[in-house]
Amino acid sequence: TALVRFGLPGNGRATLESTGGRIANRSFGSLGGAATWHVADAEGGWSGDVSAWGAITNPGAPAQTLYLLGGRMTLPGHDYRAFAGQAYWMARVEGTVPIHPPWVSLRAFAAVGATYLGEATLPDGWAARDSNGPRGSVGLGLAFGWDSIRLDVGRAVGGSGWEAVVSAAPDFRNWM
Repeated sequence: TALVRFGLPGNGRATLESTGGRIANRSFGSLGGAATWHVADAEGGWSGDVSAWGAITNPGAPAQTLYLLGGRMTLPGHDYRAFAGQAYWMARVEGTVPIHPPWVSLRAFAAVGATYLGEATLPDGWAARDSNGPRGSVGLGLAFGWDSIRLDVGRAVGGSGWEAVVSAAPDFRNWM
């Protein structure tokens, strides 16, 4: 595995990661990247993030290396890990406006993403499938205590599902 982190114009940051290996008689390799930009009102009236992710793995790669989207932390409101593929992309925009700083803030988000199964086959019993094009989610939420704990409710766009998600701010997730 190789990982490279670097800055982007406009207060952005990015990572590129490549992975390779062999499981049983199957070799695989993947390449992925992520980029995030943080924007904020200089007076603390609002803040937001714009993020994009994507990755691809080779067609003969084992099922464990496929990418999964759907549900919490990806596309809320769609079934958890409903979409699988040997490639994926996803973009998310979220904003926060303090209501009673620093204790309570209002949040809004929108996410869109897709998987591409290509030549890969899914194991028997997997409910996941190719997304067959972009899928989306929108939602509102509350953030508590310096935006450290979040309660979001999202709805699948073009679907019928709702989902409530309780999470920690991204800066804390590596500690958990």
